[in-house]
Amino acid sequence: MTFCLMARYTGGGYDNAYIDASGWVTTISTNNSLVDFEIYKYGGVNYLKVNQPNNKWNGYYLSVNKNGYLGVYAWSGASGWKMSGKNLVSVFNGQIVGSGDNNFFRAAAGLRSFEFDNAELIAGLS
Repeated sequence: MTFCLMARYTGGGYDNAYIDASGWVTTISTNNSLVDFEIYKYGGVNYLKVNQPNNKWNGYYLSVNKNGYLGVYAWSGASGWKMSGKNLVSVFNGQIVGSGDNNFFRAAAGLRSFEFDNAELIAGLS
């Protein structure tokens, strides 16, 4: 089952997750197409895999770099995810996903956190 990442600022409006030309996850649509993800479980860890055959990032995994920015990487760079209530949390650094002032999704302290209402995401990662 696939789903889009639609994020709601805690106490605010919605933003959708798009992947830019460099593979970073942003709130800015460059092609007006939402990205479909699926949950992939391996070794007791949950991963989020792009499942969209016509997307150049198909088969890549949502991940976090050392500065907390979300991007898509091949399997060797994949990182795991879990839910805490409606917050998406990186297993890599233990931080909740949110956004700063630059429109990029990040898993880092001190950001406005996102809440995710996707039933598939919550059930699959809880």
